[in-house]
Amino acid sequence: MRGACLGGSLLCVLLITSCCCLMKANGNFTQKDSGTAFNSSKGSFIEIALKGNPTTGYTWNIAEYDQEILKLEGSTFVRDSDLAGAGGVEIFKFSVIGKGKTTLVIQYNRVWEKDVKPIEVFKLTINSK
Repeated sequence: MRGACLGGSLLCVLLITSCCCLMKANGNFTQKDSGTAFNSSKGSFIEIALKGNPTTGYTWNIAEYDQEILKLEGSTFVRDSDLAGAGGVEIFKFSVIGKGKTTLVIQYNRVWEKDVKPIEVFKLTINSK
């Protein structure tokens, strides 16, 4: 009887482990995660929420990433309130479509100001297997 329980427990551990390996690693990130790396795989999703206020002229703009690894699914701005001039959060959604390594760079700047450094830069390295 004891051997049957041990075998059943081992089977449960194997099933749980195999299910975990089949799940895709999705990631949610904010400004505090800038400069970090994320291990992912094809079929995963990445969401990045960055605080900003477009009424100041500053917006979050994607500067670089490998389009063979990531696909931008869309972006939306969610305001903090209905008050005029209210800030909020810009949310970028990406799907992982390929294997490899890329650094996603998103800059907070005024797009019409040339030769001016962005006031903030978000960077995330994605390792897709």
